[in-house]
Amino acid sequence: VSEPSIDCRGLQVIGSTNTTYRLHGCWFDASANGTSVVLSFLPDDRNAIFAVLGPFPNASRTYIAADASTLVDMYGNALASIAVGASRAVDSLRPDNAEPVLNWFNVNMSSLQIYLNFSKPT
Repeated sequence: VSEPSIDCRGLQVIGSTNTTYRLHGCWFDASANGTSVVLSFLPDDRNAIFAVLGPFPNASRTYIAADASTLVDMYGNALASIAVGASRAVDSLRPDNAEPVLNWFNVNMSSLQIYLNFSKPT
């Protein structure tokens, strides 16, 4: 799998109530031998996925569907699509248990606003 051949907008996450969410994009890293890809969600997608999966997501209730356009291999072969009705269960799910950490804050007395900047540890 080469990097330009991945389009995360073809992926849909499906929760236990068959609610679906289509990704708007992602960052990704391909393995050196091209057999594995790690996808990182965009922040807006991450929040929407939590809404679909609920407050306590688990692997037995999380599925994925994919359009054929999601991935094309180095020979131009498209992914065998996975329809929503035939979605594939996730093999493992690592929930987000990290608390946000305050990086910095700013108090603006002219605008009567406080700016807070948070980071989440990885």
